[in-house]
Amino acid sequence: MLCWVTDRGVAELLRACPSLRAISLYWNLNVGAETLKALSETCPQLTRVNLSGCKAVTDLGIVQLAQGCPKLTHVDLTRCTRLGDAAYEALAKHCPEIEVLRLYATMPSAHAIQGFHLLRKLRIIDICGAHAASDAAVGSLGACHELREANLTWCVHLSDAGVCTLARGCPKLESLSLHGIRRVTDAAIRALAKSCRESLHTLDTSGCTGIVEHDRARLKQLFPNLRCSVVHS
Repeated sequence: MLCWVTDRGVAELLRACPSLRAISLYWNLNVGAETLKALSETCPQLTRVNLSGCKAVTDLGIVQLAQGCPKLTHVDLTRCTRLGDAAYEALAKHCPEIEVLRLYATMPSAHAIQGFHLLRKLRIIDICGAHAASDAAVGSLGACHELREANLTWCVHLSDAGVCTLARGCPKLESLSLHGIRRVTDAAIRALAKSCRESLHTLDTSGCTGIVEHDRARLKQLFPNLRCSVVHS
């Protein structure tokens, strides 16, 4: 973590590290286009990048990063609030190896989320707070059959349709948060039980006022391997 170094300083350091495979620039408010340009030009073997809280990062930098570092497997853009569709489209198009994608509080559009169906190796996705997430967008993630963990907390426009489609496509799902989604009902739980009965071990339905039939005891019957559950009360 280099939270105090300037954009230019990080860029110069990176040019001396062509074999770099992982970097964390957590909450470095100086990091921007110059750093990501250096990564794209000098670190083609990069697999892990943590830009959480790097609020100067924009579409331009992420597009350059995606084009120059196609081997990325872990990408953390938590609270990178200046990103738009161009950044997410570049990651989906140029980085097919991505397994972990953290977009907490970045507010991706429905179009951007829908593009992630190209990431067929995706195991973990966090789009907490993505108010634009639609049923079609989340349902498209059903194409990511290796998905194990999905944080859909406060995706408030999501309903049963999106969750049911996701469940059908992702039978290996282990952890799911539907926290705060009032349009999700018992129908979504039944769909999850049908597709993910053996795999699901963590489920958060706190604030899901539309789920009325499934308390903790009932959830345990439906999901025998459930270890952690939070239900609306």
